[in-house]
Amino acid sequence: MATRITYFDAAKAIGILLMIVGHCDLSAVPYLKVIIYSFHMPLFFIISGFFFKEATQKEAFSKYTRNHIKPYGITAIVTLGILLLLSTYIWNFSVLKDFIEKWALRFFFGSGISDGGELFASTPIVGPIWFLLTLFWAMLFYNFLKIHFHGIELAIIILALFCVACFSVSFIRLPFSLQAGCSAVLYIWIGEQIRQHNAIERYSQIGVFATIATLVLWLLCIKDGKVLIMAICFYPDGLLSVIVSVAVTLFFICAIKRFDLKGGWIGQHTLLILCVHSTILYFKRIFGVSLSIIPMKAIYTLLLEIAIQISAALIISYFIFLLHNRIVKTSLLNTQ
Repeated sequence: MATRITYFDAAKAIGILLMIVGHCDLSAVPYLKVIIYSFHMPLFFIISGFFFKEATQKEAFSKYTRNHIKPYGITAIVTLGILLLLSTYIWNFSVLKDFIEKWALRFFFGSGISDGGELFASTPIVGPIWFLLTLFWAMLFYNFLKIHFHGIELAIIILALFCVACFSVSFIRLPFSLQAGCSAVLYIWIGEQIRQHNAIERYSQIGVFATIATLVLWLLCIKDGKVLIMAICFYPDGLLSVIVSVAVTLFFICAIKRFDLKGGWIGQHTLLILCVHSTILYFKRIFGVSLSIIPMKAIYTLLLEIAIQISAALIISYFIFLLHNRIVKTSLLNTQ
C-alpha cells in the first residue's frame, strides 16, 4: 500500500472544515467568506490533479463513478428517504408531495447554484454535493484529453474549455454541474503540473519572496469583496482569480508541510464529511433552524453555529464510518 502524504491529508482536513464554516452566516465577519472561497474549493481540485493517474476511458469512468457518483446517489437517496418518512409520520403527505418532488428534481438536475438570469435558473439547486458531480466530470474529461492531446496543445484546449464554460453560464445552466466540471479541468491540469514540476518544493525554496507576492496578489483579488464561486464558474478577476487561488493553495500546503500538520481521520474522509454536511444543511433549511433567536452578539452566534455545524458533521460521519466498518467485518466473517 502506498504511503499517504500526511500534509495533503491535513490540507484536505482544514479545507473541509473551511467549507463548513463558509456555509454558516458569516455576516458578522464580512471578509471571511471572501477569504475562504478564494481558494478552499480550488484546493480540492488541485489535490485531485496532483494524484491523477491516466487510465483507459472505461477504467476512468468506472473509477470516478464509484468514487463520486455513488456517494452522490447515496446522499440523494438517504435525504429523500428521510423526507418521505417525515412526510408520512410527522407531516401531511399530501401537503408535502410537491415539496418532495422538487427535492427529487434538484438531485436529478444536480446544479450547485444559480446566477439568477440564465435558462433553467429556476431549477432548485442541489447544494454542496455539486462538488461530487463536478469532480466526476473534471477527472473524466481530463483523462480523455490526456489520452488524445499533449503539451501546449493540451493546455490550450483546457484553457478554451474553461473559457467556454465560464461564458456559457450567463445564458444557460446545464444539468449535472457540467459547466463547473469543464472549468475545473484547468485545476486538475494545474495539480498534475505541480506534481510533475515539483512546484511545492520550489515554492518553499523561494520562501519570503513567494509569501509576499502571494499575499499581495491575494489582497488585490479580495479587496472588492467579490466571492469566487466555482459552482457557477464565477471568477471575479478572470484568470487572475485562478492564478491567485493556485498561489494561495501552494502557500497553504507549504505552510502545513513546514509545521508538519497531520490530517488524521478527517483528512482521509472528506467526501463522507461533505455528504453528511450537505444532508444536515438540507434539513436545517427545511426546518428553518436559526440561532438568531438566541440573545447574544453576532460574533458569538457565529462561533456557536460553526461549533454546532462542525461537531454535527464530524460526529455523524464518524458514526457512519464505524457502522460501515462493522457491517463489512460482519459480512466478511459470515463468508468465511
